[in-house]
This record gives sequence, C-alpha cells and structure tokens, in this order.
Amino acid sequence: MTTGRRIFVLLAGCTGLSMVPGITAAGASPDLTFLTPVVDSEIISSGQVMSMNDPPMTPDGIPTPAIITSASLSIAGVPALIVNAGLRERPMVPYIETGLEPAIDPRAGIALPMIQKALSYGRTLGNFLGSIADDVFLAESIPGGTTTAYLVLRAMGYSLSTSSSMQAGPDNMKDEIWDSLGQDRNFQKNPMGAVESFGDYMMALALGISRGMNRGFLHYCGGTQMATVYRLDRLINNPNGPREVITTGWVMDHRPETMKKLAGSAIRRVDITFRDSQFLGLRKYDEGHVREGAGMGAAYYLASEAAKREQIMDSIGGLYAQLGKPPIRNS
Repeated sequence: MTTGRRIFVLLAGCTGLSMVPGITAAGASPDLTFLTPVVDSEIISSGQVMSMNDPPMTPDGIPTPAIITSASLSIAGVPALIVNAGLRERPMVPYIETGLEPAIDPRAGIALPMIQKALSYGRTLGNFLGSIADDVFLAESIPGGTTTAYLVLRAMGYSLSTSSSMQAGPDNMKDEIWDSLGQDRNFQKNPMGAVESFGDYMMALALGISRGMNRGFLHYCGGTQMATVYRLDRLINNPNGPREVITTGWVMDHRPETMKKLAGSAIRRVDITFRDSQFLGLRKYDEGHVREGAGMGAAYYLASEAAKREQIMDSIGGLYAQLGKPPIRNS
C-alpha cells in the first residue's frame, strides 16, 4: 500500500433479492433494506442520518457497519465518495449519479439489463479515480449482495459458501434460489454473463472501475462479495496494477476457504473487537453478527495507521451514541 493520496468510494445500491424475507439482516425488515444503502451513504459522507429516524439496524437491533466506517475514516482523514450502484431512493448527501436502477431478482429475469451502462460508467470513473488518488478503497453497501455473489459463483462453477450479515447465514435459502433458476446457467467460460444474469450493479461498476484505472492501487474493501469481485476482475480484466481484498477477521474466520480460494494471498486481514465496548449492539459483532459491510475493515485499518485503538473506539462509540439511543450494558 502506498502512502500518497487516498480516497474511499462506496458503491451503494439494491437488488430485488433483498426483498426475500430472511435473506439478509441489512435492515430491520425486507422493505427497509432498500433504504439501508441510502442511509449508509449519508452516515459515511456526513456522519448523520437524514432519510430515516434512526440508523439501519438488523432485526436484532445491531447497528450498520457504516457507523464504524464513518468514524474510522474521520480519524484517518480519508475522504469518501458515494456512487449510485442501483439505488431505489437517493441519499441526501452529494453523490455521483449513474442512472442505474436496482438489480432485478434473477428469478424474474436478467438481473442487470443496464450492465453495459454500468461498465462504461465504471471505466470513466476508474480513469478519474486513478488520476486523483494513489490508493482507491472500493467498498459496497448492497443488502442481499452475498446472495448475488453466491449465485454468480455457482454460475461460474464454484461450490463456495458466501458469508452473511446474520449469525446463522441463510445458506439453505441461497441454495433454494439457485435451484429455482433452472438448468441453463453454465457460465464457466463467460463470467461477465454470470454477472449480467445473476449479479448486482456494484459488481459491474467495480469491474469497470478496475478496467479504467491505468494507475494506482485498487483495494476491494469487504468480505465474500468483494472477494468475488476480485476473482471476477482477474478473470475478466486481468489487471496489471496492484489489487487486494481488505476484510475483517470475522469474515476470515467464518469463510476462510471461500476467501482463500477467491483471493489467495491478496488478502489483508483486519482484526477488530468490540468485546470491551459499553454498547450491546457493537459487542454483538464479536458474536458473529454482521461481520463486514460498508468497507468497515478497510476503514478501521486506515484509522489504525493514524491513531491508537482507544481513540478509534471512542470515535465509533461516540458516533453510535450520537445517531441513536443504543442500549448500554449494566456491567
């Protein structure tokens, strides 16, 4: 990793798959999952929630990792750029408009009918990012995105489990969705076709960004979703520039075989713990909830280069307390 100019880019979007009850915990209800990437964008960009009364929570009341990302980027002094990767609603902060709409549930048709537009926009954006930054940290907020990643991997012949925002992931549901898609789904020699048929616009934009970057270090920030994009990038773009995946220890401990198969040695592990936090919602992360999202691991890594853990934890806890009324443990 270089130590020059850095920028954090959040690709925020939706997929119709997030409306399947129980497929994701990135929102208190299926309908609210379409607002999660909007509010994640607002938190990361401004440290505020504008489109809801409270920050996004899982059904169990566990806060969005965007809080960790926002507080960590503030300490690191790294600016954030928001990009529409298929939003239904728009955030109330500055963002780059691509004109993309939510990805379609692949059971209802081709998931990405606007894939060429996404790839083209991504290439233009990648060229721009490469001209202004030495390090580009590419993150996502796509509720249901571990399911689209799973479907794309299966279409390419990989029998790998993706992670989940839930303690007990909906692996059986992902299998059922895959089984319902029919027999004509072999894309081992056509990975872009797999993305178009089963993916989300975050994937297409990220692939375009990588293709457009003619200089700089591209860091894919996330778990099995971003490891999937890393593998797609290698297969489709075969980029010459440096690429890596930055993820949390929670993801690596949950899906080590998937991460290593997709990204190999190009993984930077970031260990975070909230076991001593006064906030119950944050402490749940150590119990296997959420694990990653919104570039949390990479943002924490950047903060750790600039400050001690105690300062980072104070910043995270302070933002969490500011955004809502989180429960505090008794002891």
